[in-house]
Amino acid sequence: MIWSLVLNPALDVTLQVPSLNPLAEIQYAERSDYQAGGKGHNVARAVRHLGGGVRVAGLYAGATGRRIRELLTAAGIDIIAEDVSGENRTCITVVDGRGGQVELRERGPVVDPHAAAALLRALMAEVRDGDWLVVSGALPPGLPPALVGEIVRRFTPMVRGVLVDTSGPALHEAWKAAPYALTPNAEEARLLGGPNGPGGPGPEHLVITLGAGGAAWIPRGGRPLTKPAPSVPVVNATGSGDSFMAGLVWALDAGENPPGALDWALAAATASVQQLGVAVFERDQVDTLHAALRDVQWVPGDRHGA
Repeated sequence: MIWSLVLNPALDVTLQVPSLNPLAEIQYAERSDYQAGGKGHNVARAVRHLGGGVRVAGLYAGATGRRIRELLTAAGIDIIAEDVSGENRTCITVVDGRGGQVELRERGPVVDPHAAAALLRALMAEVRDGDWLVVSGALPPGLPPALVGEIVRRFTPMVRGVLVDTSGPALHEAWKAAPYALTPNAEEARLLGGPNGPGGPGPEHLVITLGAGGAAWIPRGGRPLTKPAPSVPVVNATGSGDSFMAGLVWALDAGENPPGALDWALAAATASVQQLGVAVFERDQVDTLHAALRDVQWVPGDRHGA
């Protein structure tokens, strides 16, 4: 089983308009899409598109939180829920269908650390040693960055591996806790201070997502390797990193070794950017992209911006 921890859920609204220039004009959306958002929900949805088993543990607030849970249930995703006060955030992405994109994000409610602790206790009662745990997204107001490191240290002995995708001080805390995998983008990797990071052993696998440039993979103690992504038309890049994480953890859960799992991650991310919705794709499209990626070698190199 794959678990996705979601500490700052969102309702993701994607609108496709004729033109992003200028936004000041009144425009009517040609297409719209509503999804349970927050990076962890995106990961869970993408795992479902791949055919994997996934459950979510999250903090839900207000009417927006109820709507998010309805969307998850409709997608067949089981939830461990902890109710918190306030209202979950809404995140709006406006695209023009030609690669232009503007994102508008609320910050989310202030979360009492006791609520987060209750959610983690409920999750600990459910996970098994053959499971994987994904910790994705920024922390909501009220929760300290050190919580991410605490989660990694607490759950690593309980599951097959903990994979983390976060940013800012929480990313540094995750590094120091030595998760199975850490998946920053190029700018986040640069702020970590390079492949040696902020000290300590760091993750077993540092995987740096490079957008259209593909990914760089640095096994602990190993040399950097890179692989480009297939060139495709981009409709909406939001959630591509979450599709990448989903492909990675789904393939690991299916028994792939790390380089093989990363091929699936690149295929899922590439399929995702061609859709209007966030972290959605067709499975057969992923299979086609993966077949092509298997023939592309990982090559030595450090072109990852770290």
